[in-house]
Amino acid sequence: MSTLFAVLASLSFLGLWVGLIAPRLMRMSRKKAVAIFLSGAFVFFILYCVTAPPEAQTQVVVAPTFATSTPEGQIQEIADNAAPGMTNDSNEYHMRNVIVAPDPAGGWDVDIALNGDDNVTQNYIRQGGIRQISDEFIALYTATTSVNKVSADVFFQETDKYGNATDTVMYSATLDKATASKVNWSADKAVLESQILPGVWHTDFDLFTIE
Repeated sequence: MSTLFAVLASLSFLGLWVGLIAPRLMRMSRKKAVAIFLSGAFVFFILYCVTAPPEAQTQVVVAPTFATSTPEGQIQEIADNAAPGMTNDSNEYHMRNVIVAPDPAGGWDVDIALNGDDNVTQNYIRQGGIRQISDEFIALYTATTSVNKVSADVFFQETDKYGNATDTVMYSATLDKATASKVNWSADKAVLESQILPGVWHTDFDLFTIE
């Protein structure tokens, strides 16, 4: 409907122009042409504005920021740098949030929430999440000695049979300092990501458990 009013308003402006330049073609005086077509253009323009659909609002995703002047903020920055960029299937950053809290035994406990990538199959999605968690553990336990325990959750958008998408925890794991101290962090990164770390950390949840 708004398109029709836009066309009518344009034709009214055209009629106004013709009426002013060549009134003989309109078979009316300039005064009458102005009165008819100017009022028509004004009315149709108002109707166009009223019926035009609202502009779609663009969702702006803001990356998490941390106060790096504090010990907690420095740990948060290390974790954030280990999860750069955005996911491959949604307008979201890989890093959802990092919470750093003092551990009663000393040091810091770190809770990390990540957004995973859509890698076609459940196995590839699972392996991608494991790699993301491994990267967090590698970054934190090789950059600082003040971390006592790190827990990480990887979320991804699961779509049900009705087409509804919801954020679901896909994989969760925890690695404490005692276990981390036994890891050979100088080993090949790919081996650390796929074999060593998944073999020693505590798996808290695995949505795509492979029997």
